[in-house]
Amino acid sequence: MYRVFTFSPKESFGSNTYYVTDGKESFLVDPSVGTSEIQNALGESFLPPRAILLTHGHFDHVETLPEWFSAYHPTVYIGEADAPMLSDPYLNAHRLFYGTDRTYLVPHVTCKEGDRLSLCGAEISVLSVPGHSLGSLVYLLSDIAFVGDLIFAGGGFGRYDLPGGDYVRLVDSLRRVQKLPKSITLYPGHGEAFTL
Repeated sequence: MYRVFTFSPKESFGSNTYYVTDGKESFLVDPSVGTSEIQNALGESFLPPRAILLTHGHFDHVETLPEWFSAYHPTVYIGEADAPMLSDPYLNAHRLFYGTDRTYLVPHVTCKEGDRLSLCGAEISVLSVPGHSLGSLVYLLSDIAFVGDLIFAGGGFGRYDLPGGDYVRLVDSLRRVQKLPKSITLYPGHGEAFTL
């Protein structure tokens, strides 16, 4: 059985980084926290991540991606339509928020609707949920889902005014996620985990 650990940087936008482990291997979701902080917090139970799952390509969710890749060379997964964001500071919104150009290009594998990943003894289904970004993904395990900036606790949802955002698609994606079993715990890109 896997465990989920949540980390959030003290600076920046407070984007959640999730470290998931079954005690034999691990993976990360949306690296915004550095390697040393997570290693220090987990101590001897830390296992180098075998993979990094990106729910989308905005800068605050990939901030430490190059650091993690350089240290451990995990397989990086990102939605097909969001892959260009890693190399384009306008699309990843770093230029919009900071007025500077930063890229996060590392070797990666693109995902699409219907793909299945096998990590930490679990099968992970990939759902396409465009709206916050063109290639936003949800990673669904049996009883949890990593939903990125699609939906938040308390009924909030992701903005749609950044490059690749689309209000109509966002509403369709929200309706789709609302059809998931109510027992599933949703882990959002910001804030606390919750259920529908």
